[in-house]
Amino acid sequence: EELEMKSIELMAALIQRGMEQTLEGTKDKRALSLAKGRFLDLTCTKEGETILENLFDDIVAENEEDEVVQGAVIALQSLLVMGTQVGVKGSPKQLQNMVAHLWRREDNLYNEDECERDIRVWDFDSIRRLKHRVDITAGTQLLAELKKKRSSQGAFDVLVELGAWEPHEDLALLRSGFPIHFTQAEEAFAQEAISTALDPDELLGLRQDLRDQKIYTIDSADTSEIDDGLSVEVLTNDDGSTRQRFWIHIADVDRWASPTSMIAETARRRSTTNYLPTRVIPMFPPIISEQASLTTNRDVCALSLGVELLDDGSIDTSSIVVSPSKVCVSYRLTYDDVDEMLEEGVGYSEEWQLGALLDAAKKRRQHRIENGSTEGFVPNPIPQAMVSVTSDPDAIDELAIDISVDSSQNAGINQTEGATDGSNIPSEPSNVPPLSPAYMMVTEMMIMAGGGGRE
Repeated sequence: EELEMKSIELMAALIQRGMEQTLEGTKDKRALSLAKGRFLDLTCTKEGETILENLFDDIVAENEEDEVVQGAVIALQSLLVMGTQVGVKGSPKQLQNMVAHLWRREDNLYNEDECERDIRVWDFDSIRRLKHRVDITAGTQLLAELKKKRSSQGAFDVLVELGAWEPHEDLALLRSGFPIHFTQAEEAFAQEAISTALDPDELLGLRQDLRDQKIYTIDSADTSEIDDGLSVEVLTNDDGSTRQRFWIHIADVDRWASPTSMIAETARRRSTTNYLPTRVIPMFPPIISEQASLTTNRDVCALSLGVELLDDGSIDTSSIVVSPSKVCVSYRLTYDDVDEMLEEGVGYSEEWQLGALLDAAKKRRQHRIENGSTEGFVPNPIPQAMVSVTSDPDAIDELAIDISVDSSQNAGINQTEGATDGSNIPSEPSNVPPLSPAYMMVTEMMIMAGGGGRE
């Protein structure tokens, strides 16, 4: 109990000095080293994490024993967990269910030895267990020592005053356990991977050179990781006639992150790039994403699949080509760009490949519907909502929230634009052209890539 009290008093003193900006840096950084990495994914920004770590770069902490400093770190972690509970309400069972996804079977064996391990080594399992336990005991004691309101809101206010959290900190994200930041080890491994010049597929003669193709990437305007592109190849038959092969190019992350690497494990833990209204949380360390992304006018490694279609829209299985490749993207377009180019005819003249891709997509869509695809059963378009946060100097908090809802036309019969009689009363359902041909084009090409890959 004496050690716990010393730790609480130390942490309260450091927070107070941090608020007053009277922290005195030290030379050997011993206490700081004990706090390094211990607040990973407990703030939404790296700047906030650094602010919390730097509380321990102070002469007051430097004069304390390691056990006291470690106890202070635990108290601050408890305060952070407590702050994430703002707005969380429910019965004990409901609260338990909210963090049930963070539980692992081996947690039943969590004992004093494992607790000691978390003091020595702090990793993603340690963070997960911390967020699952929601132990606010030390945080409550810390607030009492600071003479602050002993509630989740009190904890939140202290962390905002420190500058570690923003006034609109995404507490749901922090509670979720989704990895937000990359560790120093992950970033170092990513840097090492990028520095590796050898490409096994190229050395084995497997990487096909497709840089002569005109490749388009089509994504939302705010997409930061461009991971797929489309192209059309014209092939000449023996009799002089021509046919088209449709290519789908996927960013070859495996070139930089083999399946057994730490980077691959990092990606598996995240599963996806998380696009949020205020930030993007990438699946791979940024240096890997930048290297692998299919950006324009540079040579990039990809995994490419080429297929030809039969008259009924099915895949000619004898035509399938799958190969590691080297590509150079010609154009980065948005869905709106493509829709406009198709509407104005550019997609059927100068950029005829876009029109060819759309015709192939329509043929594939019809083939899938005739073979039982659910698109034929869905009576209405699927809406797509987009929430974004932008800066607004006139707002109290200088932020503006923008919400838009569109029909992506990935499925269903269009009963919106073109299917009304002008009185806002829907007429009889009719199969008018989709609002966004580009959405359908990309959707069908990706589905076709999956089907071709299976074949």
